[in-house]
Amino acid sequence: MGSRTIRIASVALLLACGDTDRRDDEGADAGPGDGGAGFSPDPPEPPLPPRIAPCPDGWRDVPDEDDEDGVSACDPWPATGRATCAGDEAHFPGEPGCRPIGSACPAGDFADDLPAANVVHVLAGAADGGDGSRARPFSRIAQGVAAARSGDVVALSRGTFDETVALPGGVTLWGACIAESVVASSVAGTASATVTLFGDGATVRNLRISGERPGLDVNTTGADDAVAESILIDGTVATGVAVFVSAGLVARDLVVRGTRASGGELGYALQATDQARVDLTRAVFEGNQDAGFIVADPGTTLVARDLAVQGTLPRASDRRRGYGMHVFDGGEATLERVAVGANTTAGVAVSGKGARLAATDLVVEDTEEQESDGTGGHGLDVFAGATASVSRVRLSRNHGVGTGAQDSGTLVQMTDAVIEDVRPGTSDPASGMGLHAIAGARVEIERVVLRRNAAFGAGAMGAGSVLVATDVAVRDTAPAAGEGGFGFQVVLGARIEVTRVSAERSAGVALFLEGDGAAALGTDVSLIETLATADSPGGVGIQVIAATIDLDRVSIDGSQLAGILTVGLQADLVFADLAIRGTRVVGEQGGTGIVVIDGAHVGASRFLLSENELCGIQLAGGQMDLSLGEVSHNAIGANIQTPGFDLDRIRRDVAWIDNTRNLDTAQLPVPEPAAEL
Repeated sequence: MGSRTIRIASVALLLACGDTDRRDDEGADAGPGDGGAGFSPDPPEPPLPPRIAPCPDGWRDVPDEDDEDGVSACDPWPATGRATCAGDEAHFPGEPGCRPIGSACPAGDFADDLPAANVVHVLAGAADGGDGSRARPFSRIAQGVAAARSGDVVALSRGTFDETVALPGGVTLWGACIAESVVASSVAGTASATVTLFGDGATVRNLRISGERPGLDVNTTGADDAVAESILIDGTVATGVAVFVSAGLVARDLVVRGTRASGGELGYALQATDQARVDLTRAVFEGNQDAGFIVADPGTTLVARDLAVQGTLPRASDRRRGYGMHVFDGGEATLERVAVGANTTAGVAVSGKGARLAATDLVVEDTEEQESDGTGGHGLDVFAGATASVSRVRLSRNHGVGTGAQDSGTLVQMTDAVIEDVRPGTSDPASGMGLHAIAGARVEIERVVLRRNAAFGAGAMGAGSVLVATDVAVRDTAPAAGEGGFGFQVVLGARIEVTRVSAERSAGVALFLEGDGAAALGTDVSLIETLATADSPGGVGIQVIAATIDLDRVSIDGSQLAGILTVGLQADLVFADLAIRGTRVVGEQGGTGIVVIDGAHVGASRFLLSENELCGIQLAGGQMDLSLGEVSHNAIGANIQTPGFDLDRIRRDVAWIDNTRNLDTAQLPVPEPAAEL
């Protein structure tokens, strides 16, 4: 929705209410109560910062120059960025640059580090009639595999082998080096892969797989997993690696690049389904299609350490998706030290009942929008009843949404995180949200900083949606397409539960609630310097329309329009230990501590309303109950426009100190609330 204009009376008009010609019924100098001892409410405790340091070995601690509190984040790449590597090299997260994927090419035909015994030799271009010895090698891999027994090594020479391989259990296929030992079937098809590991403990090592079919299939069925070590899979069809039907794979130094679609579909680097098990240590998936990897079905698990998923392209058939990774329909993934960058639509997607993601030291950055329609570009998407638990996280420069949770039963738990610089989307220029819970999802965040996001920092929308925020700081939220700029947004029946949260320099509204059932409750809230800008005529610390609040220890400092603005019969705000100070006039607008309009109600005990440039309180058809507090150093203490309002409701143990005028009843214009996104 477009923003409605926010208006308030000019300075001259408001100050006119202090003219001696405008008197209330009690006389020119009378007010709700003059003099008395002042009151200082208990201040809120500030949020604790994320516990990100120390960074993992090889990762950089990167301070944010724009964050005055010094909250830094960890980067898996050196200061020069992620390197572009030669064909047989890769840049793994936490390493200084490119390095060979396997061992260096030998001077001779075969790898230098082969075991002394139990080796069957296969030499590209060898004469027929060999026996597998080094002196008389086989010419084809199939011959070497047929001759091998469990525990044997089938050693490949330099060269290209145009065939498919079915490797039995206990046998190792060992290339001379990545650059020059290539298995690439030229016979197109997707029914089977170029290399298939059939038996328990089957191993491939130190070679490159390519060709016109899937790269590596794993079909083991026993307790001993297959092994892939120092393997490059380059330009295969449909999948780079597929592990399914209770099979297990342990992979180290695995690189999958440029997997191509089949019939416009697939193109995954890795597919794990049907109770498969995958364990990755040091892997790079780059330039694949549709998804870097997928993990699906109950009982399917993937564990990955030191993984990079980069530059996944949209699906060929419809230019949609392009996820970095997708965990769905009961699959489970556990990630440690993972870098996800420059993917499409979603960096990380988790969907479906039973799907679970657990991640530590996760970076998701630069996700691009879906090519087909300009939607998406999100960092982390969790929906349809899935669960994600992530810690030590940085989400940077994604589009539309940094972290999104959607649908009943969906749960996101996030600790020690930075979500920053979310950019507006092309399809929705008013987007750019740091984090949200919608349509019944639940999000729990602790020690999180959300900075420089557009639209809003963190929010919840829809009945049943819950955001639990503990030690959360939102900074420098800016409007998108002239809308928003909210620190926290809670609308349409959603609820936010807060403990030690702050919003600083929100260019609109620091805490925005609207809609029947929307609610905020908790303690220790600091809202600082909420701004009105040319793009957002806001400047309100808390705005509530037909929603409820119950908060203790709240401070609102330096807002430009109003500290609190609330509208509507269903709006009911209750505060204890509330301080609103220094609400400012900008141009000829703003400067009011609390504005209550059209049947809304505000109750506050142990409060301070001080040094607001115009009014401490403005009631225009609204209701208020104050006790044990101070209204001081305002141009007007209270402007009361509610007919028949009982002034005793704002006099109970309240000191009115050094206001230019304590009470005024002029019919002054009131602000028009900002619109929800």
